[in-house]
Amino acid sequence: MGSLLLTLISLIVGYCLSAIKDCFFDERKRIKKANYLAIEIVCMLEMFIDGCVKVTMDDGLCCGQYNSDGMKESQVKAPEFKPRSIDVEWESISPKIMYKILVLPIKIKHAISLIDFLGLEIASPPDFEEFFEERQYQYALLGIEALDIVSSLCECSDIPQKEIFKDYLPRLNETKERIESNRKKY
Repeated sequence: MGSLLLTLISLIVGYCLSAIKDCFFDERKRIKKANYLAIEIVCMLEMFIDGCVKVTMDDGLCCGQYNSDGMKESQVKAPEFKPRSIDVEWESISPKIMYKILVLPIKIKHAISLIDFLGLEIASPPDFEEFFEERQYQYALLGIEALDIVSSLCECSDIPQKEIFKDYLPRLNETKERIESNRKKY
C-alpha cells in the first residue's frame, strides 16, 4: 500500500512539473511571437506615420508653384498600411491592441472615400481647397491614431520609441487643431 501511494504521488508530482514546464515554455513562445508581431507592426506604422506627416504638409504646390495647367495637385503619395500582409500570430497580443491595428485599414479606406468625394464633388479648381484641407485633416487623424498604436505596442513589448516620433505628434495635432479652428470660424 505504501509503495502504491508513493508511486501515485510521484506520478502526480511528475505530471504537475511537466504541466508547469509546458506552461512556462508556451508563455515564453507566445511572448516571442508577440514581440515579433510588435516589431513588424511598429516598423510598418513608422513608415505610415511618416507618410501621414508628409501628407499634412502637402498643400498641392510644387516648390510653391501650381502645375503646368495652373492648378494644385497632390505632391505626396498617400501612405498605405496593410497589416494582414505579414504572417504573424495575431492571437499572441491582446485583443484590444489587435483590434486597433486591424481596424486602422478600414479607417484609412473611409478617410480616402471622404477625401475623394470632396475632391470630385465639392472642391473646385484651381486650388481644390476643400480637398487638400480634408486630406491633411484625415491623415493627421490617422497619424495620431497610428502613433497611439505604436505607443501601445512599444509599451507592451518593451520596444524603445524613436525620438523622432515624439516630434510627429505635435505636428499632427497642430494640423488637426488648425483645421478644426478654421472650420469653427466658417
